[in-house]
Amino acid sequence: MGRTMRALSGLVVVAALIVAGCGDSEDDTGTTASGGTAELEQVRERVQALMSSKGTFEAPPETGPKPMPDKTVALLSCGQSLSSCANPIGAAREAAEAIGWKTTLFDTKGDFAAAETGVRQAIVARADAIFFYYIDCSFMKGALQAAKEAGIVVVAAESFDCDFREPSGEKLFAGEVTYAGGQDYNEWDHGIGRAAGQYAIDQLDGKANAAIFADNTGYGSVAVAEGWEQALEACRGCKIEIDYFPTSAFETGLQQRSDQMLLKHPETNVVGVSYEAIMLSGIEASARTQGQDLLLYIGEGGPGGMEIVRRRSGPTYGVGIAQDWEGWAGIDAINRLMHGEEPVSSGIGHQIFTQDQNIPAEGGYRPPFDFKAAYREAWGVGE
Repeated sequence: MGRTMRALSGLVVVAALIVAGCGDSEDDTGTTASGGTAELEQVRERVQALMSSKGTFEAPPETGPKPMPDKTVALLSCGQSLSSCANPIGAAREAAEAIGWKTTLFDTKGDFAAAETGVRQAIVARADAIFFYYIDCSFMKGALQAAKEAGIVVVAAESFDCDFREPSGEKLFAGEVTYAGGQDYNEWDHGIGRAAGQYAIDQLDGKANAAIFADNTGYGSVAVAEGWEQALEACRGCKIEIDYFPTSAFETGLQQRSDQMLLKHPETNVVGVSYEAIMLSGIEASARTQGQDLLLYIGEGGPGGMEIVRRRSGPTYGVGIAQDWEGWAGIDAINRLMHGEEPVSSGIGHQIFTQDQNIPAEGGYRPPFDFKAAYREAWGVGE
């Protein structure tokens, strides 16, 4: 199994655990714990809200400053071969082009240390802004300090700044994509895992035995896995096992890791991931060999993941998070910062999708708002 990282475990919120509680079970004295049915009902109420027509999504910004002309944005990808990286970076390019800005692309190919080179290339090329997705500041601290000194606007989505784990550290992002209700990435990210875990608890009547797979190279993946833990560890009839692995494991695929996990824990009845690219890299194939009875959580709902949901006969679901919206929100944040304004809430929330609810006929997950039209109107640009 991969090495386990319990980063920032103190962030578990007691209130969230109470809401996530479920299932009757026996305590250490052999007596049945009280309140299990009521707690399961609370989980089910939360799941119903997450499956509603809007989930926790809110409307995107309605107004914004008119974009300055002739700007160049350097895009840094966490790995273009991974759908979870390519989708939001492609959306950011689309948004920048809608404004009339030029873009360049640097692909780290999953080696986050290479982001340092990408940032320095952007500095040499005199880019006006840099946008990246799912690459923490710690991998490119020196280069980001140089970009800040050069006056380049640096905006990130699903990434942690250098002051996150070290409060005394320097904040090097000019801005970040923020989420519905004004949530920061850490709050919102844990919510993905909690939502996924709560749906499993609901569907399995408080008896979920989960096997979860997450990379531990970036903390964002760990945060989702911690959200799963927050939900299932508070469920007295549930169990959870998490396999953490480095992103380098993608090179050989992950099916063998999953096979080993499921062989060791034959009681598993739900298999999940911290993001979709993991599911597409061998986890779904492994789960398929176990039969169609397993409840399968595929991730955020990119085109590849949604195809699994449509074709699989066994119960399958995900938590839609609108990665393309994150790309557009990143460009909006850059535009506002260039005018001396602070980024505003994107409105991006969570919504559970299943084989018969909140799923489009084709393609990837679609959020409940036409965010592209909203941003175009806010920027004053046409189709």
